[in-house]
Parts: sequence; C-alpha cells; structure tokens
Amino acid sequence: MPAKFSNETFRNAPPTWANACVGDNGSPDVVEYAEGFADAAKVLLGEVLRHRGLKHPTDTFVYPICFNMRHSIELYLKAAIDVLRSLVHHELSLPKVDIDTSHDIGRLWAYFKEHSVVVDRRYRKVVEALDRDITDFAEVDATGQVFRYPFGRENQKHLTDLAIINLGVLWKKFGALIENLRTMNYVGDSLSREYGYETYTAHLSRFDLICVAYRLPPKHDWNTHEFDEAKKGIRQHFDLSSNEFSRAVNLIKENLEMAAIIEAPRPLLYTNLGQLRTFFDSWRELHDLETVRERYSGAPPDLNSLLAEKDTFEQFIEGIEADTKIRDETWPRLMSEVTPEGFGEIEALLYFARDNMRYSEAFEEQRELSVRDFLADRNAGEARLRHSAFHLLDKTSALQHILNALLFFGHVETVTDLVHRYGLADCAGQLLEESSRWMREKHGEASEAMGEALRHPANATVVG
Repeated sequence: MPAKFSNETFRNAPPTWANACVGDNGSPDVVEYAEGFADAAKVLLGEVLRHRGLKHPTDTFVYPICFNMRHSIELYLKAAIDVLRSLVHHELSLPKVDIDTSHDIGRLWAYFKEHSVVVDRRYRKVVEALDRDITDFAEVDATGQVFRYPFGRENQKHLTDLAIINLGVLWKKFGALIENLRTMNYVGDSLSREYGYETYTAHLSRFDLICVAYRLPPKHDWNTHEFDEAKKGIRQHFDLSSNEFSRAVNLIKENLEMAAIIEAPRPLLYTNLGQLRTFFDSWRELHDLETVRERYSGAPPDLNSLLAEKDTFEQFIEGIEADTKIRDETWPRLMSEVTPEGFGEIEALLYFARDNMRYSEAFEEQRELSVRDFLADRNAGEARLRHSAFHLLDKTSALQHILNALLFFGHVETVTDLVHRYGLADCAGQLLEESSRWMREKHGEASEAMGEALRHPANATVVG
C-alpha cells in the first residue's frame, strides 16, 4: 500500500482528536463541504457578535464570513442541480449547465428555480422559501470574487455601492437560509429515492399518483357518476389526456400502497390469514400478550411491581427449559402450515413497518430477499429453517410491526381478525398508531397538493 502524502504543515500529529479525515480517508460529498463552509461562517459570525466587534473587528471579519456563506450556497445549489438531473425521465430533458466550472450563483439559482418545478411540483415550496435570500447574495457577489479580493480583474474596487453590512442582520438571515438549503437537499434526496423505483408516468410523479388515488372514489364505485366526475377533475388538475389518465389508473391498481387507497388491496403473494394465525399463535406462546396490552393501553407501568420482581437462578433455568419445550411443541405446526415463502413475506412485512413504511416498493424488494433466504434455509435442512423461523418469532415487536404493515396495505379484515383473536381491541388505536400516523401524513400532503379535503380510505380508520 503506497504511503500517504504529507509535509511539515499538512500531516498527522497528536492529539488525535485534532486530526481531520480528508480525501479517501473521509470521502465527504459536496453537501458536507457546504455544511463545513456554513458552519465556519456561523462560528466566525458568532465570535464577532459575542465580543461586540471589539476582539474581532467587523470591518475585516465581514469578508471571510460572507465568503463562507456565499460559497456554502454555491455548493448546495450544485448538489441540488446534480440531483435534479437524476430525476429526469421519459421525454423530459434539461438544458446543460456546467456545475463543475460555473461559480455564478445567480445563474445556478435561475437554472434550478426554472427547471426544478418542471421536474417535480414539490420543489415549488423550496424555491419560494429560498428565492429572496439567494437573490440577495447573487446581487452582491454572484461569482465569488467580491468577498475574496478588494479589487476585480479590471482593478475595479468591490462593494462601492454597498457602504454597510450589518452582521446582526446576517446572523438572523443566514440561519433561516441554511435551514431552507438543508430542506432543499432533503427534498432532493427523498425524490431521488422515490424516482429510483420508477413508479411514475410521463406526466405524473409517484406522489401525483397517490394524489390521484385519494381523489378517486373507492374502486367498487368506479361504475358510478362519482368516478366520472373525479376523472374529469383529475384530468383538468394535471392536464392529462384520456390515455394518460388510464395509464395512471393502471399503475395505481398495481401498486400495493395505492391499491389500498382505492380500497382494492393487492393480495399477499405467499401468506394468508391462516398462516398469520399460526405464526402469531406461536408468537403468543413466546411472548406475554398482557405486556403488549399494558404497553399500548396508555397506562403508566407499575414501577413498584417491576422493582419487586426477583429472578432466582432456578427460575432462570426453569424459564430456559419452558422456552425449549414451547419451541419443540409449536415447531411441527409451524413447519406444516407456514411455508418458507410465507415466513419470508411475514419477515418483509415486519421490516417494512420497522423501517417507517416509506415506499411499498421497498417491501417488495425486501420480500424477494427474505423469501430467497428462507428457501435457502429450507434447502439447508430443517434445523436451519427452524433457527430462522424462531429468530423471527423471537422479535418482541413482530406483532406491532406486522399488523401496521398489513393495515397500511389495506388488509383491514385480516388486521381486525388478528386484533380480536388476541384480545387487543381495547388498545388497537395505540397499537396501530404507527401506520395510522403515516397515512394521515400522506393524506394531508395529498389534500394540500390537490387543494381540497380528499377522501379517507378504509384503512385510515383505526381497527377496534
């Protein structure tokens, strides 16, 4: 391995906490560079203001402060434009802009401002929040030269039209500006992941399709006048042709999340109610349902009872023996009634809800991986399959997460059956709050985007 470059100034030295990781040793991206310049500006600005300009003169510190501010804006914009390019699909195209060599934040902002809202409507709020502040910086120092040098290339003095820069104003404005730039970066990252699943049409993003799903009546009412009126309103709102509307509807019917919104849930591929009952009957033997009820009842735990509990070594051994007996007794039924594919799908449901239920396509990816793994376990022998099955059954959060995933995908009757089977009706609201909260947020975002109060689907009603 070749030795790393160093010299007398740029090198490793004690104390270790003062060593900064750079290059391949740190691999920061452009946003992390932007954060560094922004933080440096805030530290300098804070020090000047804290000492009222007496220790650190405002007249000299204003230049590195403003340069760092402006450069962080430039880097954030370049990162955002780079993400924007990755979101282009179908026949949409963006004009070229050289983000590697261009330093004109006015030009970069104008490009992003114009094209981001064309690529995805959700950028509109981002643009509105940033427009005035970025324009202010671009008007004073578009190219990054003004706060670096006192004179320009033609020996023209900088900032002659601007006599005073108040650092207190900068402090108040820059904090909000950076938060909005971070929001721009977050929106870009979120859209990049969403678009990666390619659930869109030429004119509608995945989020647009969710809005359409909420705007449509339930699928069992599609042969009514209500559907015709909804179709008319949707086509007008998004400026869609009849064929484009039909393509959108077909995508909605095939997507797990959107099919639930139109109350026509897609069936699970490998798991049915019977297998879920078998799985949770076994899970119940390994976990205390009363503890689950207490956890989601909203009542505070009895600390005195908890502190009074005493486990002896004999009780510990008895617990292990009892647990082993339960596993030996439940395994034959599990093995005969739940297929390896079923275990895989159940595991995918658990992981999907555990990981915040962002995109149903992620569940399908996880299902493919989990089914593959459980089939490999079966082929490796019963002992391996049993080990993986009980690894899944041992998860204390399995009931909560799997029920929430099932509800999110619209399997209301299945969730209702399981909730009542295990006596959880009284705490169903708390137990299912995870999926209910996520669906409320999605519904609220869609209603805001469409400018109207949209229909609540059946799975948005808490099962009890």
